Amino acid sequence: VLAFHVYMILGMDADTFAPNGGDSYYQKALDIATQAQQGGFSGWEAERNKQNRYALIDQILSPSQKKYRQAMYQYHRLGLDIFHKDILKAKESIKASLISFENIFKKRMSNLFLIRIFANAKADEIVNIFSDKPKVDTEQLKTILNKISPNNSSKLVIHFNNYTFLSSV
Repeated sequence: VLAFHVYMILGMDADTFAPNGGDSYYQKALDIATQAQQGGFSGWEAERNKQNRYALIDQILSPSQKKYRQAMYQYHRLGLDIFHKDILKAKESIKASLISFENIFKKRMSNLFLIRIFANAKADEIVNIFSDKPKVDTEQLKTILNKISPNNSSKLVIHFNNYTFLSSV
């Protein structure tokens, strides 16, 4: 279990430095998941709509999720990594990456495990990014985040509605 999660973390981190940079780590995580699944261990079942380790690696390696991994690269490398140089450009890149989640969400509909994991991990960070100046129009972003991450919508709505940065630029 630990090895699987280590390879997932390494893969996710590598994806933020280069497009599809985590492939080799994800492959090792898949190998572990496949072996565990064959052993019949709980949490590794390859069933549709399951939210377990096997479903996580299956989704992240799915060709249909390439756009998710591209969004991760854009969010981190083209957004967070340039924040210290050009805050406005970084915010716009982060906003674009988050907006791209809407199309990913529409294609896989409702319960996409990867987006939910991302939204749960990054909700506070997203709020912090957009709470200071320079102002960026976030109306569209607020709508999308509420749609793709209903569990975090109260946090985002309360925070977004308490700040004036949501007004159009």
